[in-house]
Amino acid sequence: MTGCQALEIDGLVLYANVISEQQEVALVDQLDARRWKEISGRRVQTYGGLPHEKGMVEVPLPDFLQRVCSVLTSAEIEGERGRLNIFDANSPPNHVLVNEYQPGQGIQHHVDGPCYEPVAAIISLGADTQMTFKTIDGKRAVTRVDLERRSCLVMSGDAYVQYMHGIEPVMRDCVASCEKCTSLQHEGETNDHHESCNECEYRARARRVSLTIRRAKKRKGFGIKLSNT
Repeated sequence: MTGCQALEIDGLVLYANVISEQQEVALVDQLDARRWKEISGRRVQTYGGLPHEKGMVEVPLPDFLQRVCSVLTSAEIEGERGRLNIFDANSPPNHVLVNEYQPGQGIQHHVDGPCYEPVAAIISLGADTQMTFKTIDGKRAVTRVDLERRSCLVMSGDAYVQYMHGIEPVMRDCVASCEKCTSLQHEGETNDHHESCNECEYRARARRVSLTIRRAKKRKGFGIKLSNT
């Protein structure tokens, strides 16, 4: 059954097991059957249109991604009905960015920006990872969040507008810090200092595919009717 965990940053919530193992495997297979595009050394896929500050000309999502998006409002999770209510039913998500992360790959800290409504949901497929958050002004220490496979991390409120998020390009994540490394974390040090510490406990990274699900602001007066298969 899915579980909900409120994290220390306002607006940051982690849901566990929002999809089943079978759904996870099927999703990765469906994505791998489609065309990947390489950007900055990583592979990505984009669905829904091209977000723009003036609004996005919306293209219907494929059916299999529409079903994923429905998990975020009303979904059958491991045989039980549940409503996550991440997105308003009258303003459902219309954009999905798919990112592939191989071990050693990451993404710089960034904000999602004004092209989207201020809420984002990130579903992790295939492997666990750690995401780090730091304030835009850099005045608060880095916050680390463990993202387990099949989980959904939701960012809204302060987490969306006052924090940057990123993934460090390392081969393994520290899951239990020694006293010295814990002190360094409180001082805002990054994850890579752990890799040479023999006192910490680690989790090796594996291939991870993430779905970043958002509602892009629509361009008024425009529309495209295409097949959503």
